[in-house]
Amino acid sequence: MTTSMGQEKQRISERLARLDAEREKLGTQLNELEIAERVLARFGGKAGTTEKRRRAPRAKSIPERTPSLFVGVGTSLSAVDKAGSVSARGIA
Repeated sequence: MTTSMGQEKQRISERLARLDAEREKLGTQLNELEIAERVLARFGGKAGTTEKRRRAPRAKSIPERTPSLFVGVGTSLSAVDKAGSVSARGIA
């Protein structure tokens, strides 16, 4: 009887070792999934989408009050005042 008890004890110990290894593996996988979930939540990704995100075109900046932008046909640079607007006398 002691042999069968020893064998049973051995079998249970092996099973516990396998379960412990599986638990550790599943814990690692769970941590990796939680990290991936946080990354997706932070960057707005949706699980299961494979399409590429496109960037919106950049808005072109227009320099403020650049005199050369206000000088039209028939005007001279002297017709542009300090504020950057064309005076009436500069229009031909």
